[in-house]
Amino acid sequence: MLLVAWPKVQTIDDFVKQTTALAKAANTLMQKDDRMGIRKLMNAFTPASAKLKAIVEALNPTVDEDKVKLEQVNNVSQELITLEGKVRQWLEARVKK
Repeated sequence: MLLVAWPKVQTIDDFVKQTTALAKAANTLMQKDDRMGIRKLMNAFTPASAKLKAIVEALNPTVDEDKVKLEQVNNVSQELITLEGKVRQWLEARVKK
């Protein structure tokens, strides 16, 4: 899932659908102490941020439909920021061992 579906995410609807699955995959990787998988996951955050930025730039905050999408982008962004922090903290704790 992580290496196949996540890089294909392009729209806000894709992000909304796949962010929960990404979080579950991250939790599984951490439970299994899969450091390589976690490193690959870390590499996925920057492209995701760039895609979200492009989505935001294409939206018009004065259009009601786009306001809903902007709210979705904000929610997904917060989830990804939280997940990235959690994963980074987990990885840093393992590197020190």
